[in-house]
Amino acid sequence: MSIQNLDAFFAPQHIALIGASPKPGSVGRAFVDNMLLDPGKRTLSFINPSHSDIAGQPCVASLGDLSSVPDLAVIATPPDTVPGLVAEAKLSGVRGVIVVSNCQGGDRGALRRAMRAAARGSSMRILGPDSQGVYAAAGNLNASLASSPPQAGSLGLIAQSGAIMNAVLDWGNAVKVGFSKAVSIGDASDVDLDDLLDHLAYDVRTRAILVCVETVGNPRRFFSAARAAAKVKPVVILKSGRHSVTADRISTHSGILATEDAVYDAVIRRAGLLRVNDLDGLFDAAGALARLKRVSEAGKRLAIVTNDRGVGILAADRLLDLGGSLADLSDDALAAIKPYAPLRWQGDMPLDLEATLPMEDQGTVIEALIDDPTNDGVLIAYSPSQVSDGDEAAAKLAELLERKTKDKSRPKPVFVSWLEREGGALKALDEAHVARFRTPGDAVRGFMDVSRYAQAQKELSATPPALPEDLASADVDRARALCMAAISEGRTWLNTDEIGDILASYGFGYAAPVRASSAEKAATAAQNMLAQHRALALKIDSPDIPHKSDVGGVVLDLTHSLQVREGFDALTEKVSARAPSARIDGVIVQPMADVSAGLELYLGLADDPVFGPVIVFGRGGIAVEAVNDKALGMPPLDMRLARQVIEQTRVSKLMRGFRGRAGVDEEAVAQALVRLSQLSADVPQIRSLDLNPLLATPNGLVVLDARMEVAPSEVGDLTFDTNPRFTIRPYPRNWERRLELKSGEVVFVRPVRPEDEPAFELFFSKTTKEDLRLRFFSYVRDFSHKFIARLTQIDYARDMAFCAFDANGELIGVVRLHADAERETGEYAILLRSDLKGQGLGWALMQLVIEYGQAERFKHIEGQVLAENTTMLEMCRALGFSIRRDPDEPEIMQAKLELADLEGVDQAMLEAAS
Repeated sequence: MSIQNLDAFFAPQHIALIGASPKPGSVGRAFVDNMLLDPGKRTLSFINPSHSDIAGQPCVASLGDLSSVPDLAVIATPPDTVPGLVAEAKLSGVRGVIVVSNCQGGDRGALRRAMRAAARGSSMRILGPDSQGVYAAAGNLNASLASSPPQAGSLGLIAQSGAIMNAVLDWGNAVKVGFSKAVSIGDASDVDLDDLLDHLAYDVRTRAILVCVETVGNPRRFFSAARAAAKVKPVVILKSGRHSVTADRISTHSGILATEDAVYDAVIRRAGLLRVNDLDGLFDAAGALARLKRVSEAGKRLAIVTNDRGVGILAADRLLDLGGSLADLSDDALAAIKPYAPLRWQGDMPLDLEATLPMEDQGTVIEALIDDPTNDGVLIAYSPSQVSDGDEAAAKLAELLERKTKDKSRPKPVFVSWLEREGGALKALDEAHVARFRTPGDAVRGFMDVSRYAQAQKELSATPPALPEDLASADVDRARALCMAAISEGRTWLNTDEIGDILASYGFGYAAPVRASSAEKAATAAQNMLAQHRALALKIDSPDIPHKSDVGGVVLDLTHSLQVREGFDALTEKVSARAPSARIDGVIVQPMADVSAGLELYLGLADDPVFGPVIVFGRGGIAVEAVNDKALGMPPLDMRLARQVIEQTRVSKLMRGFRGRAGVDEEAVAQALVRLSQLSADVPQIRSLDLNPLLATPNGLVVLDARMEVAPSEVGDLTFDTNPRFTIRPYPRNWERRLELKSGEVVFVRPVRPEDEPAFELFFSKTTKEDLRLRFFSYVRDFSHKFIARLTQIDYARDMAFCAFDANGELIGVVRLHADAERETGEYAILLRSDLKGQGLGWALMQLVIEYGQAERFKHIEGQVLAENTTMLEMCRALGFSIRRDPDEPEIMQAKLELADLEGVDQAMLEAAS
């Protein structure tokens, strides 16, 4: 992630167009025309050795002929010339380059590699190749191939495809929706989606971000940037290529169920983005977000008012199809509306008013609905008729909605469907920035998009329950050793005994199987099991047969050891005939569970080639793919996230019980998802896994069959001793510490967890107002859930916070480090409980955060300290920080530590500060 020099693309003072052309219809001429529409105060330079002027502007032969260095160069020349021009731009000191050129066919990556090689060693940024440029409302910058000048507004747009960028901008012009910035990233040799998400997330002119992508370059960086952006503003994503994968050569149920699009959907949901599936959906979401003042608190209850019952019923049908609900009315709203409603109306939705009702009275009804707290939004569906003046109605409605927006600090979303294509009515609504849609169905979809976004915001900041305590006692070393032993033997599949050990280490109940290499051993095992179980199952034991049932490798309901003895030979002979190339190690003898006592579920782990490990959950059994009742979750999972995954499946309804049948232990099912997530984090050698069926009963869970595939794991990063293929950095257990203070007291220090919110509430209550002011630079009066969630629910890829707990488990100190976009500098902040100062806790926490900064390869650690906070400043000096006064705010001191120079710590000052 890097936003370095991105201002060169959106706010350049000097632009050079290399490949400018006078030829009508050429790319070079299109850029010339768009740049000259409104050049503003910036300098434009055209470069083409074949012309001395273009469109009345002087033209030079090369970058070297310019009198000043451009901030931005646009290259629109044949592909073979691009690497040399990029190298020339680097030598000239250009900060940003847009490469319009592209390779048609052949090795499309060759141009990207050549461009990167040409730019190596500089901080110059490259957009493209195959980019169609950028647009920025500020400064009227249009260095793009847009067919018409975009309208200024508050939406940011990132598109891989230039054609889609232009289509979205054209739509905006047609419906009077404007954009703050728009960019086509093309093949993304350098500037990528994550860079632009970071940039737009903190752009004050951008209220919402639209993203149109085909693929993601760096999955971890994309997720981190997307989640950070979604926390501060709506992000809508259109991901194309939803049906581009097959299940060929996939040997686990999880691999077949975790299709490419299903994985993308899980990632997008976890990041808090709003996904749409087509351009119409994108336009509806964009229209709603661009025109509504606040959208972060909408629910699913919609009030519908219309002048035509048929139109209203269509809207209601669409609402229910999309998972919304028709709003009820409060007593006050009923009383206000009743005098103007038809006599037949019983207070239900949709409310259809008579077409002849005066607009003033219609306005009274609409205002009552907007003021009614029992709905989350209002849809006004108007159908023009001969008995009403549409233009007058629209003008009065626009006036009403503008007034309601100004009167309310938290205005309710109002959506309008005006069923005419053109006229004064539409103009009046658009000038009032009303969220207007072409059809009632489009308006309903816009409402549901706002509702889904609001729900995503709640989920991003929700506090999860604590993790199962026994996860900390999992035998990680044993599980890793078993996997490594199999890998060293050249095996890719673990045997039943190894699987049983690993599952037991992570708290899974497993119907104890026994491997038998002969009929005699199988009979002996059966005799022992039948003393406790009614019946047994006999399964083929082969590392080469992923699905035993497919080759007749399972025999059920054996009730005597003699049946097992005979079954051994019959089973091995049958499977050998059906799968002659498979290795047969014998059979597996296993007690049969009574599946009628519970539900057969499925729990698995798939290894996605882009996003790494993915958790798969759903209905289990031999028809798991045919039923295809599944949901995916991105690890790491906590209990809240696990429950969300479960709720996405149809089988979740059966888990609660039905037709007099008892429900299953839902808490145990959620814990199973969390345990599998932790197993994947701890043991990266496990590449795929099937627990099928996983029998769920009212009394718990038991695994009836399991498969685990293993492979060598690449080396992870130095800071996190977890699965390096995770898209989301999991909780870094290796940073847990026990530190001894000067008093001899030992404190437990660990990275912050989302479920620490109650501990923070107690911590703040025991910290003085003055200490809080020194930490937050102002008096904090309200430690709300939203405030604390920002402190506890961090992205370990961007931030770290270490929490110190005393022997009673109370939080007594916190130090955090926030990385900049370049991951070169970490900004620290520290707070101790007021009654624990002077015991060396602050010094110990600062040492730990410095150690972390070194492990993360930061160049600097810095922080801002109030000048009056002399204790903190003395400790910083003892640690080797340089201290200087902020030139713009004299009451603030800036402390900075160069991590390469840590030897000069003054021990005397250290002791004084601690």
